Amino acid sequence: MIRFKYIASGLMAIVCFSGACIPDEELMNEETYGIESAAPVDTFATASSSHDPDSVLQSNTEGEGLEGVRGLGGINTRVFTTRTIYVECESLYNEVTICPIPSGGSVSFNKRYSSAPCYDKWSTSLGLIGVSDGCRARFKVTYPQALRVLEYDCLSNNNKPNRCTYYEYVKRSPIWVRDRYSSSYCREGSHWDDYDTHHVDSSVRNGCRAQFQVVIQ
Repeated sequence: MIRFKYIASGLMAIVCFSGACIPDEELMNEETYGIESAAPVDTFATASSSHDPDSVLQSNTEGEGLEGVRGLGGINTRVFTTRTIYVECESLYNEVTICPIPSGGSVSFNKRYSSAPCYDKWSTSLGLIGVSDGCRARFKVTYPQALRVLEYDCLSNNNKPNRCTYYEYVKRSPIWVRDRYSSSYCREGSHWDDYDTHHVDSSVRNGCRAQFQVVIQ
């Protein structure tokens, strides 16, 4: 399982396997976001992997979300408001993966994609979801107030890199993967990157094709 604990210099993820705990120093001194966490429950949803009915509470205040949205590299772009988001987080090669999410939400397990079990293989703390031991899953995060979300597809076709930028929007959260379309994995750092700290700027490579979301001002 994955456990998180506080230390004086920031947040350290403590990854535990068979009683042996190893600190993940890559999380040291990184800016993190507060979050409430729910207990892991390995249950499976029957909802579609695209837009689930309970992700509604969305009002497309900008038409269908296409009008007035300008960007480079991304397609199928829209802006909407919602109290519920979905986040895909994947442990590749049994390694630990940390997926940042917006602050202030309550996290629950939604759907498993991996053949490996996910029970006791995920945890949340301070705006992070962590998975390990080959668990690949979708998580549901519910917020007390509506978020303004920018959604777009960024595609690495034929394994070519592609950069998707929306500089007119001020980013208010980390970017996260809502849906992976490709058979190739979409792990941040090895298949896609979140660049700019103020504006929406991301890239994909190595065949990652996915739908991304981010909270905007």
